[in-house]
Amino acid sequence: MRKLFLLAGEISGDTHGSGLMRSVLELGGGEDVRFYGYGGPQMKEVGGDSMLDWVEDAGVVGLWEVLKVYGWFKQKMADAWPLWPARNRMR
Repeated sequence: MRKLFLLAGEISGDTHGSGLMRSVLELGGGEDVRFYGYGGPQMKEVGGDSMLDWVEDAGVVGLWEVLKVYGWFKQKMADAWPLWPARNRMR
């Protein structure tokens, strides 16, 4: 099984990410592919429960806005670390 971790932080990334996911599934020719990561409702629709919908919270614009919620982003990335397929493969 192929495992891919994807991350989209706002709605347009969710749109492009879900298109990428659909293309990977189509090009895989039936090969088993599992998606993990953070996206939006469209990516969650394609990837299922292993894709977390966070774009409503993560969609901040500007350096100051990002810095104000830096701790939240840092925690989300720490929470995502166990989901990374490459990390699981290295064990």
